[in-house]
Amino acid sequence: MPNEEASSERHGILHFTPTNSDLPFGIETDSELQMFRRKVMRVSKDEGLSLLALTRLGTAVSEIGRNALRYGRHARATITVGMYEGRRAIEIDIFDEGPGIANIDAAMVDGFSTKKSMGKGLGGARRLVDRFSLETTPTGTRVVMIQFIRNAQSQ
Repeated sequence: MPNEEASSERHGILHFTPTNSDLPFGIETDSELQMFRRKVMRVSKDEGLSLLALTRLGTAVSEIGRNALRYGRHARATITVGMYEGRRAIEIDIFDEGPGIANIDAAMVDGFSTKKSMGKGLGGARRLVDRFSLETTPTGTRVVMIQFIRNAQSQ
């Protein structure tokens, strides 16, 4: 399956069992990022996420996708529906071939930016989803986000 790498231990997201996965979606432009975000929203709505959960996940995808566009090269993303920690979940995997993040701890703090932005992307995205994992090297960065699928009344 194309998303097996995101499920592996080296990315900090363990035991994610895909039941539905797509090929990586190229994100080289703002319009491609918006197309991917709309796909995430459609799949998530079909899976039963509440409006609040949809909004939170869509915002996290936009933030991480913009970072991949701005700081990386050849960004790609996948959306997978499967099981994580024994619960049905949606996994978003966004990865690029950029120079990596020099200081992850600093980058996760609100207000930190190397490009004069507001510096809310990474930390904000982490707070918006149920599980968040970031791996970076000098040859690229991968962010994996997990959103549990709950029935609409419990969200």
